[in-house]
Amino acid sequence: QMIQGMFSEDRLTELKVLDCCCGTGGFLVSWIDNLRRIIRSQEIRRQSKNIEDKIKSRIRNACIRNLFGLDINPFLVRTSQMNLVMHGDGSTNVFRADSARSPGEWGEKAREKIPFGKADVVLTNPPFGSEVKIDDPHILDRYELTRWETQNPRVSLPAEQLFVETAMMFLSEGGILGIVLPDSILNNPSLRFLRSWLLRRGRILASVDLPKETFSISGGVNNPSVLIVQKFMQEERKRADAGIFDESHEVFMAAPKTAGID
Repeated sequence: QMIQGMFSEDRLTELKVLDCCCGTGGFLVSWIDNLRRIIRSQEIRRQSKNIEDKIKSRIRNACIRNLFGLDINPFLVRTSQMNLVMHGDGSTNVFRADSARSPGEWGEKAREKIPFGKADVVLTNPPFGSEVKIDDPHILDRYELTRWETQNPRVSLPAEQLFVETAMMFLSEGGILGIVLPDSILNNPSLRFLRSWLLRRGRILASVDLPKETFSISGGVNNPSVLIVQKFMQEERKRADAGIFDESHEVFMAAPKTAGID
């Protein structure tokens, strides 16, 4: 809802929206459900006939053209496809692929359909935990974070750290990223290098510190935050690399006390 509020309603059905770690498709379903509510209010204002049919048609067309998902787990991919069929059918663009790898290593259909580097919005909740580390040199070699602010390249990175850069790779210039991250990425002194990289690749729009209960039932991250970032345009990136920043820029920050979960 926060990200949809950044765009005019007329643009929402044209935005290319992607989740590079889609799991069961929860974020994509949420996008569809919010979009359905907006489309319904539009059709009511237009006093359209056969409103429900028009809503269904517009949702389906938007999903087929502009909603995408990737996950490495084939069971979760099938679950996500079914979930999206039930909520408006964006299932045709969900593929099994390791999104940390280059598109050249994906299956043919994923390569053809997924808008790598062209997404307007990326929404994702990457895998967490010390056991989910990426140490394949072939994968790490394509990431700036591997070599950022260190003399010796990092030989291993936790997935949630690497996926910050992964998610940004999928975005077009000026695109918006909404990502769930552990608080440690935002405040741990040892992860300063990651924040340094992020500040030179995008503009932080919002940081929302979520309650501990948010993902406790599913066994997710214990201290989660949502970070919303806008990827820099090429000129902005050059200025950031030169140490020139827009210091008048403000960041929305919030810390809701409850997550609607007892």
